[in-house]
Amino acid sequence: MERNRQIMTAQCGRKGGRSSRTLPGNVPPNARTWRTEDHGRIQIDSPPPLGKSDHNLVHLQPLYTPLVQKQPVTTRSVRRWSPEKESALRDCFNTTVWDVLMNPHGEDIEGMTHCLTDYLNFCADVVSPVKTVRCYPNNKPSLGG
Repeated sequence: MERNRQIMTAQCGRKGGRSSRTLPGNVPPNARTWRTEDHGRIQIDSPPPLGKSDHNLVHLQPLYTPLVQKQPVTTRSVRRWSPEKESALRDCFNTTVWDVLMNPHGEDIEGMTHCLTDYLNFCADVVSPVKTVRCYPNNKPSLGG
């Protein structure tokens, strides 16, 4: 198969105007894909010329999948705290009769720990419910309220 040396110029839209990029390479005359050194595989589409134009149109489409689309969406549990919610949680703990929670376990540290942890989580869920948020790979991390 005969190979022709062609130089293609792609028009790339950018902020502040347009720029062109020269993509040299050996391209077969009826190629559907093209491999370059730095761009990977590119799909070539040659639509018919516009009207009586003597220029050839070339549409170049990269065949790779962007990294953002390869990474999965994650879900996280988030709790929003405010001074009002903190005071409500303190009130919940102040009104608790701790002897009722701790006496049934006696000397069993494991049972007491589980009971206390479950009660603290229950109070936190009542005061400030957990919200599930979907995090996409291209989201910027949130560092504040």
